[in-house]
Amino acid sequence: IGKTIGFTIVFIYIICIFGVFSYQMIDMLNQVNQAALFIGLLLLAIATLILIQSVVSSMNLFYFSKDIVNVLPLPIKPYQIIAAKFNVLIITEYIVILLSALAPLIIYGILTGAGGLFYLYGFLILLIFPIFPAIISSLLVMIMMSFSKIVKDKEKLQLIGTFLSIIMVLAIQFVFA
Repeated sequence: IGKTIGFTIVFIYIICIFGVFSYQMIDMLNQVNQAALFIGLLLLAIATLILIQSVVSSMNLFYFSKDIVNVLPLPIKPYQIIAAKFNVLIITEYIVILLSALAPLIIYGILTGAGGLFYLYGFLILLIFPIFPAIISSLLVMIMMSFSKIVKDKEKLQLIGTFLSIIMVLAIQFVFA
């Protein structure tokens, strides 16, 4: 019960921080009639956050988790294990989006007087949005980790690989943004 109350307080606190920051930013952009710019900035920030988070999470889920030893003897096919790990990655990204994007979109809708269609589109975009960064980061990590078998010092490779994959993700983000 204590953990649940603690997590709830932390989640509400994080949502309030993003909400207050969004309110101030939207109010400032409204003064110069550029409130629509907020949606682009929000999606760019969320994409960057999700890409970085998914790179680190996919490395931990796919390569450094210790649960494979327990799961392999079960009558589960390998693609089901990978699909389950990918689903865990997507669920963690949905939690990140819930904490970081839901409040700003609601505040934007209220301050700009957006209708119900905005909220419907916003919900659909937030539902589809984390899938692409998860796929990109998983592929990057798989390519990077394919070289780890030939290296003797795996901890240094892990550190360098994480750093390089974050740089690659940021480069891809800035190229497509």
